[in-house]
Amino acid sequence: MEFAELEKEKYAHSISLGDFLFYNLMVLFVLPPVSSIEMKICIGIGCIIFIEIGYILTIWIGTFMKFWNAIEDGPALPLPVIAFSAYFILANVFIEDSNRNLCEYLELSNYR
Repeated sequence: MEFAELEKEKYAHSISLGDFLFYNLMVLFVLPPVSSIEMKICIGIGCIIFIEIGYILTIWIGTFMKFWNAIEDGPALPLPVIAFSAYFILANVFIEDSNRNLCEYLELSNYR
Protein backbone atom coordinates (compact mmCIF):
# COMPACT_ATOMS: atom_id res chain seq x y z
CA MET A 1 0.00 0.00 0.00
CA GLU A 2 1.45 3.35 -1.02
CA PHE A 3 1.44 6.48 1.10
CA ALA A 4 -1.10 8.19 -1.18
CA GLU A 5 -3.55 5.33 -0.68
CA LEU A 6 -2.99 5.38 3.07
CA GLU A 7 -3.65 9.11 3.22
CA LYS A 8 -6.72 8.75 1.03
CA GLU A 9 -8.31 6.19 3.34
CA LYS A 10 -7.34 8.04 6.56
CA TYR A 11 -7.70 5.12 8.90
CA ALA A 12 -4.47 5.57 10.83
CA HIS A 13 -4.60 7.21 14.25
CA SER A 14 -1.90 9.58 15.36
CA ILE A 15 -0.91 11.43 18.49
CA SER A 16 0.60 14.85 18.00
CA LEU A 17 3.85 16.16 19.47
CA GLY A 18 1.92 18.24 22.00
CA ASP A 19 0.30 15.09 23.37
CA PHE A 20 3.70 13.48 23.87
CA LEU A 21 4.94 16.61 25.65
CA PHE A 22 1.90 16.56 27.92
CA TYR A 23 2.32 12.85 28.68
CA ASN A 24 6.02 13.32 29.47
CA LEU A 25 5.21 16.12 31.88
CA MET A 26 2.66 13.89 33.59
CA VAL A 27 5.25 11.13 34.00
CA LEU A 28 7.72 13.60 35.52
CA PHE A 29 4.99 14.75 37.91
CA VAL A 30 4.56 11.22 39.26
CA LEU A 31 8.21 10.28 39.73
CA PRO A 32 9.47 10.91 43.25
CA PRO A 33 12.74 12.87 43.18
CA VAL A 34 14.61 10.50 45.49
CA SER A 35 13.81 6.95 44.50
CA SER A 36 15.57 3.93 43.13
CA ILE A 37 15.96 3.31 39.42
CA GLU A 38 13.74 0.23 39.72
CA MET A 39 10.88 2.33 41.11
CA LYS A 40 11.32 4.92 38.35
CA ILE A 41 11.24 2.21 35.67
CA CYS A 42 8.12 0.60 37.16
CA ILE A 43 6.34 3.96 37.44
CA GLY A 44 7.31 4.86 33.87
CA ILE A 45 6.03 1.54 32.50
CA GLY A 46 2.82 1.91 34.51
CA CYS A 47 2.29 5.41 33.09
CA ILE A 48 2.78 4.16 29.55
CA ILE A 49 0.32 1.30 30.10
CA PHE A 50 -2.38 3.52 31.64
CA ILE A 51 -2.01 6.19 28.94
CA GLU A 52 -2.35 3.53 26.23
CA ILE A 53 -5.42 2.07 27.96
CA GLY A 54 -6.99 5.54 28.03
CA TYR A 55 -6.17 6.13 24.37
CA ILE A 56 -7.66 2.78 23.35
CA LEU A 57 -10.80 3.55 25.39
CA THR A 58 -11.06 6.95 23.69
CA ILE A 59 -11.05 5.31 20.26
CA TRP A 60 -13.41 2.53 21.36
CA ILE A 61 -15.96 4.84 22.98
CA GLY A 62 -15.76 7.21 20.02
CA THR A 63 -16.79 4.51 17.61
CA PHE A 64 -19.87 3.63 19.67
CA MET A 65 -21.04 7.08 20.77
CA LYS A 66 -20.97 8.76 17.35
CA PHE A 67 -20.17 12.13 18.97
CA TRP A 68 -17.21 12.36 16.66
CA ASN A 69 -15.73 10.37 13.89
CA ALA A 70 -13.07 8.51 15.87
CA ILE A 71 -11.00 7.93 12.78
CA GLU A 72 -10.64 11.55 11.75
CA ASP A 73 -11.21 14.05 14.53
CA GLY A 74 -11.49 12.39 17.92
CA PRO A 75 -9.92 13.99 20.97
CA ALA A 76 -6.78 12.25 22.17
CA LEU A 77 -6.32 13.58 25.70
CA PRO A 78 -9.46 13.16 27.89
CA LEU A 79 -9.49 9.46 28.77
CA PRO A 80 -5.69 9.05 28.86
CA VAL A 81 -5.54 11.92 31.35
CA ILE A 82 -8.30 10.34 33.47
CA ALA A 83 -6.57 6.93 33.35
CA PHE A 84 -3.24 8.54 34.21
CA SER A 85 -4.82 10.44 37.12
CA ALA A 86 -6.20 7.19 38.52
CA TYR A 87 -2.76 5.61 38.18
CA PHE A 88 -1.14 8.64 39.83
CA ILE A 89 -3.47 8.41 42.83
CA LEU A 90 -2.88 4.66 43.20
CA ALA A 91 0.89 4.99 42.84
CA ASN A 92 1.01 7.89 45.30
CA VAL A 93 -1.00 5.98 47.90
CA PHE A 94 1.21 2.91 47.43
CA ILE A 95 4.47 4.89 47.72
CA GLU A 96 3.33 6.85 50.78
CA ASP A 97 1.96 3.74 52.47
CA SER A 98 5.16 1.79 51.87
CA ASN A 99 7.25 4.66 53.25
CA ARG A 100 5.02 4.93 56.33
CA ASN A 101 5.20 1.18 56.95
CA LEU A 102 8.98 1.30 56.65
CA CYS A 103 9.20 4.16 59.17
CA GLU A 104 6.93 2.31 61.61
CA TYR A 105 9.03 -0.82 61.22
CA LEU A 106 12.23 1.12 61.91
CA GLU A 107 10.71 2.75 65.00
CA LEU A 108 9.55 -0.60 66.35
CA SER A 109 12.91 -2.22 65.83
CA ASN A 110 14.82 0.76 67.31
CA TYR A 111 17.10 0.70 64.34
CA ARG A 112 17.64 4.44 64.08
